[in-house]
Amino acid sequence: MTILRYLWLRLGLATIRVRPEYKNTNCWIIALSGIHGTVTLAMAFSLPLMLHGVTFPYRNDLLFIASVVIVLSMLVPSLILPALLPRQKEPFLREDANAARKEMINYAVKKMTELNEDPLETQAVIATLHSQNRPEKIKNRRILKQLFAQTRDVENEVLDEMVSNDEISEKDRRLYQRTMLTRDFHSDNSILRGLWLQLSYRFVYFFKRLIHGRKIRQNQQRIRHNPKLMKKFKSKHDTLVEIEDRTTQQVFKYLKSPMVNKESHTDISIVQRYYRERHRRYQNNSNSNEIQEELFIKAFQFEYNFVQNQLSENKLTRELATALYEQISNDELIYMQNDEIYD
Repeated sequence: MTILRYLWLRLGLATIRVRPEYKNTNCWIIALSGIHGTVTLAMAFSLPLMLHGVTFPYRNDLLFIASVVIVLSMLVPSLILPALLPRQKEPFLREDANAARKEMINYAVKKMTELNEDPLETQAVIATLHSQNRPEKIKNRRILKQLFAQTRDVENEVLDEMVSNDEISEKDRRLYQRTMLTRDFHSDNSILRGLWLQLSYRFVYFFKRLIHGRKIRQNQQRIRHNPKLMKKFKSKHDTLVEIEDRTTQQVFKYLKSPMVNKESHTDISIVQRYYRERHRRYQNNSNSNEIQEELFIKAFQFEYNFVQNQLSENKLTRELATALYEQISNDELIYMQNDEIYD
């Protein structure tokens, strides 16, 4: 059967779409592949045990032969196919990925500069974009989730210490812990769930600005023109900033300690970026955060547009484009996690 399969393909009685130089190899691969003898064994089992009062001749021999054929059809390809099949190659070189990523970021930076909007906030966004130069791909979400759980424990230890020393109230602790719960919710999402969150985030953002924009501005004006409310708001904000500053310092100290597995450096880098971004958002006022929110959405869209244009012009392979899309998606997800804190 193996010889017949090979000749059937080699003589062109069955058409396979391969380059001529690979035809012989592919004919052998197809000839060797697949389990043989299954139907034969089923037919052998259908033979009667007795025929005209005597044992059916050679029944056990036929069962044995069919079983051997099945075993050989599994073992032989397993030993020979690795030698016939081409070695797996990396879909793209690391140097190409780094060059494409740098070009993508430069494109987004150039477009952001051309917008000619708030220069101070634009520079803050551009600085964050440059941090994308280091590729970060989530290999195992379970490890990342464990690392976030460890940093959450560090934050809780700092909160316990501050409450016991009467530096903050129990109410302040609960308010701050809301940010931790938001982070835990997002870090447990799958890739598809993350994509859905990105789409829903953009929809909710524009819907909120469209429907509630006026109400938000009225509340901001009411707080600004009411000294008592303004003082209360500033006091609460300063308390949260102090808590965040203390917890972030301890988290970064913990991530550099020997207790953290240094082999998971990609996951550590993602966690560090999350805390850096959160720290930046805490230090800004609500006005700055709102402006940066709009600028970040535009910056991420510029990056998506760059990859799409390069892919359509065949300047990027599909594998490299997918890697860039995933990088943008991870950065956008980190930003979204921090943005939930301020809703």
